[in-house]
Amino acid sequence: MLLHYQRVPREEAQRQLADFTRRLAARAAAHDVTILVQPVRAIDSNQVTTIADALKLIAAANEKAAKPNVALMIDYSFLIMQGDDLTH
Repeated sequence: MLLHYQRVPREEAQRQLADFTRRLAARAAAHDVTILVQPVRAIDSNQVTTIADALKLIAAANEKAAKPNVALMIDYSFLIMQGDDLTH
């Protein structure tokens, strides 16, 4: 069991998050539910803090899906405050 103070390398954490998101999306698809991913503040997470991070997770989650149902949700004002690059 991993305790909250133990560090997981970012790449491994991203792999785990993508795997979880794939499984969640598959169950949600059975009920015609779409999963929305929104970047959060960098002080709240080290995983999905930019549009690029969110798009990478979405691509991984939808990669092998029979019915892709993971999409991007954007809070434009929040992204401006974060200083995210909106050109990519």
